[in-house]
This record gives sequence, structure tokens and C-alpha cells, in this order.
Amino acid sequence: MILLFALAGCWPDVRGPGYAPWDSAAEAQQPNVVHVSEGGGVTRTELDAGDALAWVYVDADDGLAELDGPRPGWDLAFSRQRIQLDGGISGDGGVELVAVEAATLEDVAAIPTGGWITDQADDDDENTEPEYAFDVWFDYDSESHVLTPKPLVFVVHTGDGAYVALDILDYYDDAGSSGLFTFRWMLLSAR
Repeated sequence: MILLFALAGCWPDVRGPGYAPWDSAAEAQQPNVVHVSEGGGVTRTELDAGDALAWVYVDADDGLAELDGPRPGWDLAFSRQRIQLDGGISGDGGVELVAVEAATLEDVAAIPTGGWITDQADDDDENTEPEYAFDVWFDYDSESHVLTPKPLVFVVHTGDGAYVALDILDYYDDAGSSGLFTFRWMLLSAR
């Protein structure tokens, strides 16, 4: 047994030069949300929602700022393919959305006047999860198990009264890992 421990200490470290254990301070400080301005009020955001046991909470009317949990002011929360609103069954913030068939974010010229929905209690389907208003964001291929964003732009009416248009572009990174959203968004109206 001692020989095995001695040999294990001689093996080269194949984890790479930037490796840090998962629970290290360096890993904990890495953001789940990264923004890049595209100009004209449009921002491209990458959001890591790959942890199926954790939610990433953001304040949509504050530049999709990541929050440290479900505290007052959160508007959207992401976990894998699930996106919940602080409204309906998921929260008391009054957040709601409308899905708009639009080719691009810039095609949404006005705030929709109807069709607003929010998260609802589970219906009679095969799972026990709430019926998230955002559940319509993707098409699912049952053969490849790939999620593909629908050509929709979502207008989110936040808890603070702002309107944010959001276009989901991708759910995978370049290596094919899932739960890594890329989307573009812009503020349609101030509070």
C-alpha cells in the first residue's frame, strides 16, 4: 500500500498548467456570466449554466448582472436548459415574457402589447417540474439529443418594470459541452 502512494506521487500532473481543484478560491471567483458589448445598446453574453444542481441568478434590468443567489431583484435564473422567471410559481417578482417570432434582436421594434406569460405550476406531463415560460426556447432532436434555439426573440418584462429583448444563439461551447448559453440582448425601455 505504501508503494502505491509513493508511485502516485511520481506520476506527472496531466491536468494542465491552470488547474485548480473545483472548490478552490480561484474556481469560486470565476464568473458564470461574461458580457461583451456589440455597440448600439446590444450586448453578447455567455452564461455557464452547466451545473444541473445550481441556478445562476441574474438581474435583467441591471445589465444581466450575476447575483449571489435568489435575492430580491433577480429576474432570470438558469440551470442547464431550464430558465425560470421571478414570477408565477417561481417567484413573487412579477417577471413575465413574450416570445416574438423575429429573425434578429434588432427586428423587435416595439414592446408587445399582449401574450405575456410567466412560470406556472406543473401540468399533467411526465415530469414534476414547473412549466417554465422559457420552455419554448429550443427544439429537441430525440436522435442526437441536441437542443437548437428556435428563431424567437424573448421580451422580458422585469420586476422593476424594464423591458429586455433576449435572443438565444447557442447552448453549447466549441467543444460541444452543454449548458453554456450564448445570447444577445438589449434594453428596450427604461423603467
